[in-house]
Amino acid sequence: MDQLPFTLAQPAAADVVTSYVAGDDDGDDWLNKHGHQVHLRGEAGGGWSWGCRACGLSGPGGGRDEALGDAEQHGGYLEKLTEAPPEGEALSAEERAVLAGPWPSRWLRKRMPGDPIRVINFFAGCGGWCVGIRRVLGVEVDMVCVEMNADACATSRAAGCTVIQADVRDLDPGHIALRDTTGVIFSPPCVDWALVGKRLGHLPENLRILTGAFDDVREAAGNIPATGMPGQPMTYRAPSIASWAEVRESLEGMTTKTAQLMLEIPIWTLGLQLAGAELEFVSVEQSAHLPEEIRMEVWCDFELAGWQFAEWTVLDAADYGSPSHRRRLFLTASRSGIPTLPIRPEEPIVTGAPEALGRPVGLEVTTRGARKTSGGNKFVLKAGQPIPGVTSKVRSWDVGEHGGRFTLREIALLVQLPGDHPGVGSRSSVAQQDADIVAPGCSAAVWGHLLGVAWVPGLRAYLAEQYPAVHGFGRAGVPVQRGVSNARSMLTLW
Repeated sequence: MDQLPFTLAQPAAADVVTSYVAGDDDGDDWLNKHGHQVHLRGEAGGGWSWGCRACGLSGPGGGRDEALGDAEQHGGYLEKLTEAPPEGEALSAEERAVLAGPWPSRWLRKRMPGDPIRVINFFAGCGGWCVGIRRVLGVEVDMVCVEMNADACATSRAAGCTVIQADVRDLDPGHIALRDTTGVIFSPPCVDWALVGKRLGHLPENLRILTGAFDDVREAAGNIPATGMPGQPMTYRAPSIASWAEVRESLEGMTTKTAQLMLEIPIWTLGLQLAGAELEFVSVEQSAHLPEEIRMEVWCDFELAGWQFAEWTVLDAADYGSPSHRRRLFLTASRSGIPTLPIRPEEPIVTGAPEALGRPVGLEVTTRGARKTSGGNKFVLKAGQPIPGVTSKVRSWDVGEHGGRFTLREIALLVQLPGDHPGVGSRSSVAQQDADIVAPGCSAAVWGHLLGVAWVPGLRAYLAEQYPAVHGFGRAGVPVQRGVSNARSMLTLW
């Protein structure tokens, strides 16, 4: 063949009308031996297609013989991958790229002791989680970010991240490249849950459909106990034959698409486990106004699956040194252990906005986007205090006088990104990206909490770098805060 035929797609369902496991006719069972069954499916138009349920790879084959040939070629790649030490070396670079796609080829190799943990960052945005984990916490991770927005993807790539531009619903938890995934991050859009806007996620019918779909995920993943109960030995019902695409079809009655993305949390968490991934850590970020019904459904999936720890908590970025408030709901989950380090500082670590930006105290800011909300549409920069939450409308806030604006560097600093963090796209696009991030301070606290890595020292060093007028270094290299009360200057580092 001149061109390899494999593309990422939803694999064929196990209950196809016509099914044939490649290799059975001639007694060669290499596909079964490696746990990869390739199904051929007769299409309504008379053609044939094939799909490997374990890898998430599929492709059109034209005639039956051609489809079988493509499927067997795929199986040959699997045989090379699983039997040749070191793994994957028998494959060419092109073959590895095709088999791994869209994930990095290096993820086909088994993760060895001492290798960085592998983390998938869904709804990654422009890099807030990444800055917090890598730059603030200082942990080496092999992270792949998944994001739909082209500008946000370009910004993350410019910041050094590995990025896949894709809709999470077009990817498959059973992909062979994901078998050594250690952690998953989810930051699904909050527009349907926040108090501003139409709040479509809160409508009773939408909540009913979404909570019901969580049960469909459990059935598909085999996460419904047959005997026993959480905290005791349990057996589980066998997974159903439903594909993830079929599970998502149960959401079609909802009047909003964005709220549906909360279902990707159990689909990917349970789907990765079902495929054999030794998943250990999960974090979720969402609006602080996410309904209790949805919080409980997400939490129950970890409880039923036997995870030792899963907890929701609300964090405000302003307590972690951000010059602006951002109250968000976070879930932290650990499969094999209970976190011992606290997720909160002993006292809030405060960064005043005027000191952080070098702007005068008392400067008036008019926020055009807040005219319909209570409290008016103005605030002033106060000494030693963060400003209200930054929204995408920050691009057009009047600062000081009509037509005055915060610079893009100032906007980045206001949301706790480095002042030199790249920004790809128009001013409006960059402002939207920055307003949507997870604050790096919260990111470092969440993952320090999960991994058992002390995060306060790294956060203080980061704050001293970004806001030296507030968090400069004192004698013996001990971080101190300037411009705030003595009570907040003497924070204990653990």
